[in-house]
Amino acid sequence: MIGFIMYCYYPADEDYCLDSWWIERFMIDKKFQNKGYGRTSLQKFFDYFSNKFGNVDLRISTEPENELAIRLYESVGFVKTGEVAAGEIVLHMK
Repeated sequence: MIGFIMYCYYPADEDYCLDSWWIERFMIDKKFQNKGYGRTSLQKFFDYFSNKFGNVDLRISTEPENELAIRLYESVGFVKTGEVAAGEIVLHMK
C-alpha cells in the first residue's frame, strides 16, 4: 500500500454550511510522492466514485500553505471556492 483515500458524506454543520461529499483524507507515503501516484490515485477514485454515486459534486480541503496539494488538486479538476472550513481552504469539483 502506498497511501489511501477516505471519503464521506457530511450533512451541513457549523464547519460547512452545505450537505456535501468530501475526500476527507488523501495521503501518499512520502517515499512514493512525486512519482505520479497521487494524480493516478485521484483519477481512479473519480471513476469509482462516479460509477457508485453518479454525477455528484465532490469537495476536498487542505491547509492554505500546502501549495503542492493545491496544485495537484487543481490539476485533476478541483477549483478553489474561496471558502474556509475548519481552518482549511475548500476546493470543489462538479
